[in-house]
Amino acid sequence: MYQRLLRTAFYTSLASYLALLTIEYKSPGFVSYVFSPHLVLLLAVIFGTLYAFTKPTPVNYRWYYLPALAIGGVLAVIVWREGVIFGELRLLLSLGCLILPVWTVSFVK
Repeated sequence: MYQRLLRTAFYTSLASYLALLTIEYKSPGFVSYVFSPHLVLLLAVIFGTLYAFTKPTPVNYRWYYLPALAIGGVLAVIVWREGVIFGELRLLLSLGCLILPVWTVSFVK
């Protein structure tokens, strides 16, 4: 019973945090002038920790590789566009951002 509630709260707070960060990236100060979006991340960490201790049902992680690759692609594009300051390391950091979410899914299995 509580497992589904905690899972829903975790995913909702995580999606809200990502949406707030996207809005903040597009128009700086729009969210941070009102409140800190990191408070929503704190909720995601709390709900995620509680959800992890409820012994979730087994999951087929094979379907998580495609969204992880999509998230990695978005991160790689952001690092490539905004990472001019890194110079020659920009390519290596972009590849790292592309691989990191997929590696994380493999690590969680």
